[in-house]
Amino acid sequence: MPQALLAFLAVTIVTGMLFGQQRLTLQAQGEAVNAQFEVMASAVASERMHYIVSHSFDARVADGTVSRANMNLNDLTSPGDFGTATAGGCIVASTCKDVDDFHEHQDTVSYAQAGEFDFAIDTEVAYVHSSGSVSVTPTWTKEISVTVRALPLNSHDPYLAAPVQKTRRASPTW
Repeated sequence: MPQALLAFLAVTIVTGMLFGQQRLTLQAQGEAVNAQFEVMASAVASERMHYIVSHSFDARVADGTVSRANMNLNDLTSPGDFGTATAGGCIVASTCKDVDDFHEHQDTVSYAQAGEFDFAIDTEVAYVHSSGSVSVTPTWTKEISVTVRALPLNSHDPYLAAPVQKTRRASPTW
């Protein structure tokens, strides 16, 4: 009888150790998957940021109203006219003409080949002072903030632990 109890105790201890090891393995695999999604979301944010800054600083710079010869800040687009809510904004990224058109722009990137998952991209644009604080009047610097978050697939939890955000400042290049 004592030998049976010892054998049962040994089996219980080994089973507990195996379950603990399996739990640690699953946790490590989950962290690796989250890290891979974070890298992918970061790449999506970087690509979107490069696309945005490839556009003109401002519509008034693009059309020549504001230039080295006429550096009047009041001629730049008003912060209230940024984004998709105005006629100058864009709903589809390919129709955006300058940096501030991307303000409040939302988009989705889908990866169907990798098992169908989506990233949501949100963009904010604002004039900023040299100190980094947001300005309510035009300045020579616009701050672009791109946030990428995972969209839940079939109402499951997102596979990205936290949204990825990239920020960059743009100025006119004459």
